[in-house]
Amino acid sequence: MKHRVICLLIAISLFVTDCNINVAIGEKVYPMGFFEGIQNFLYDYSIHRFLENRGILVDDKEAYDYTDAFLSLALKKDVPAMKDLFAPNAILEIGEDRLDKMLEEFVDYFEANSYTLEMPIGPNTSERRDHGMKSKELNGPLEIITDKKEYRLAIKCTSCNDWDDNNIGIWSIYIIEKSKDTDLEHPYVGDKKYRTGIYFNVNRPT
Repeated sequence: MKHRVICLLIAISLFVTDCNINVAIGEKVYPMGFFEGIQNFLYDYSIHRFLENRGILVDDKEAYDYTDAFLSLALKKDVPAMKDLFAPNAILEIGEDRLDKMLEEFVDYFEANSYTLEMPIGPNTSERRDHGMKSKELNGPLEIITDKKEYRLAIKCTSCNDWDDNNIGIWSIYIIEKSKDTDLEHPYVGDKKYRTGIYFNVNRPT
């Protein structure tokens, strides 16, 4: 019976296109046709469960991959390549000279020859969909274990934006030595005041 209801909803959605509402699921808000929303929800949920059941957490992997690429380049002290991982619009907002200086400071601050990444909790994911277009932003904390020190890092990145691909890439990174964090019970998530760019050795808000 359950499968029949789902099939019926999908069939009806092929004929109905003019009924628009906002469909909110968790933190995801999709302004779109009602039955289009049902279709996308069923599709996304099934795909997510399929990957999750096989140990592949897509949201976690995107934030992880951006961080892993960034830190790998930091070990090589390759500042130009590190900058290439940032969204073009983020670079415009920060300013190239300022970002270059931040990246050089990051390389000096991050002491390591090798590292492993841990993700204590999954990233906060926000998605927007509208008439077949999509954007996706991730904001998540990670812990870094190196051969010298342990760090906590928070990253904000946009992995998809059909409206403006210049928004795709890293928007901000915060890093702090774990021993200098003021709240070791919770993952480091950056300063309480939002700032685009790279900041390190920032105390947690009290």
